[in-house]
Amino acid sequence: IKNGTHKGWQSRNILSYPEKFWITVLKNNNIDFIPNKPLKHGNSNYFLDFYIEINNRKIDLEIDGKQHKYEDRIESDKVRDEFILNNNIEVYRIEWNEINSEKGKQIMKEKIDKFLNFIQLNKS
Repeated sequence: IKNGTHKGWQSRNILSYPEKFWITVLKNNNIDFIPNKPLKHGNSNYFLDFYIEINNRKIDLEIDGKQHKYEDRIESDKVRDEFILNNNIEVYRIEWNEINSEKGKQIMKEKIDKFLNFIQLNKS
């Protein structure tokens, strides 16, 4: 990318388990979404995990795996989020937790509830 020979991701066709999980969550809560919606950025695109328009709001729901904890990724996510915010889209990030234990399931349930409350804010 730095030397201009790679233009970033052109598409994302393979969904991760966390993304599949959140598709189910969104569908179960009757929330319309567009998965992996491209947002033009220069000569390439940013892909929004889940683009949601609800209550006169535009939201990018991002499901973050452990790769988002690395220093360089934290910085690139910050730049990306600023760009998306400047396009009048709110960014909501959820750190993925494994759900193969009762504690993990409870943590994820709390994150789901928190997100559902977030999208209901400023209801029109």
